[in-house]
Amino acid sequence: MFTRALFARLRLTLLCAQNGIVLRRHFSRSTPHFIKIFSTDGCDTISYTPLSTGQIAHGLKEQYVKYASTFQTTSSQSSTPHRSLSSSSMEFLPAHLQRPIKSSFLATSAAHLKLSTSKLFYAGKIDMKKVSAVHPARNEDPCCPGLKGTKTLRSSRDGYNVSRSFSLVLADDHTLDLEAETEGEYWLIFRGFLHLQREVANGRMAAQRSKGIGSHYTQEEQALQVSREAEEASRNA
Repeated sequence: MFTRALFARLRLTLLCAQNGIVLRRHFSRSTPHFIKIFSTDGCDTISYTPLSTGQIAHGLKEQYVKYASTFQTTSSQSSTPHRSLSSSSMEFLPAHLQRPIKSSFLATSAAHLKLSTSKLFYAGKIDMKKVSAVHPARNEDPCCPGLKGTKTLRSSRDGYNVSRSFSLVLADDHTLDLEAETEGEYWLIFRGFLHLQREVANGRMAAQRSKGIGSHYTQEEQALQVSREAEEASRNA
């Protein structure tokens, strides 16, 4: 059955393989940064890296055109409504990304140096086999009953939108806390990760997922089938 979650996972895999996806990453007691998530192995692993101001603006504008109108924005669910959408394709961008900037050579060099330094500290890769849950910010924190989201989101220096944020929870309880700029992007990416995490947890890696929707055998089940076929062949020999 071609479910909405499966469709979202397929779109997520395609987007990660092409241009990547621009999201805000939140940090505990620190300012969020825009990052791009991408994958080179069919989403068995997810890489992320900081972006320059120009890359952020270009990526957000492109995503806004494609996905912003998919769902209505619910600003009433925002913990701190720091942004709102409008009919203008630029108004949703943070203020410092709306203004055209004419940079001198020194300013450009400094920006490149800052980006290179950021990549040293903020770039990384996540093995989806180590993701134990995909946790929406609107849900209660299992580690802190009565509170929503995660500790990182709650302690972020910038407000986050409850209806557009989610976290990838790793096996060691560390989290990668992400926020989309629109609800259309959020539902596509969140559902995609949710379905992806469930499939990986069941042993269906990229090699199996690429065989098509009807290929639902896990790696363990495939190994068991091969073993049974080998035993049958030895008996018939």
